Amino acid sequence: MTPWLVNIRTGRRCALMNIRNKAGEVLYSYKEGSSGVDLSGCNLKGAVLAEANLAGANLRGAIFELTDLDSADLRNADLEKGNLLGADLSDANLSRANLRGACLYMGILFRANLQNADLEGANLAGADLKEADFRGANLKTANFGPSNIGIGAKLHDANLLGANVENANFRGARYNSTTLFPAAFDPDHEGMIMDSE
Repeated sequence: MTPWLVNIRTGRRCALMNIRNKAGEVLYSYKEGSSGVDLSGCNLKGAVLAEANLAGANLRGAIFELTDLDSADLRNADLEKGNLLGADLSDANLSRANLRGACLYMGILFRANLQNADLEGANLAGADLKEADFRGANLKTANFGPSNIGIGAKLHDANLLGANVENANFRGARYNSTTLFPAAFDPDHEGMIMDSE
């Protein structure tokens, strides 16, 4: 299935869609019938991509700094080493996305779906991760601190081995017996809630 960008107003695939920044400047044009969305290395700083369908897209190394990706579909997208500094990913679907080494510093991931996503080595410092779903996510060596994971975040079956959790707020986040934490990390002391199987 070919991933498509969707016209946000009509919800339909576009024959030609211009991605614009907040000033109205065209950053990228997408033509229907292309072999898929490849925005690898593109600079989309400040673009408005709320509700865009970028499922399965190649976004490796792309710059999404301060980009509006609220409710975007990024399932299975390749965002490895992408710059998402300050990006709004509220309610975005990033399940099974490759975010290895991505910069999500100061990002807004409120209620984002990151189930089974690969965030190994990602920078999540300063990010709002409340109610984000990290079930089954690879968070090895990710940098969380300082960030606000907190209330409602789901870390069931997630792997946080080697992650930097210093100064991160985990209070109210949920986990289970198969969640893997860094050495010396005590989820009870951090105010986390353990769910039974």
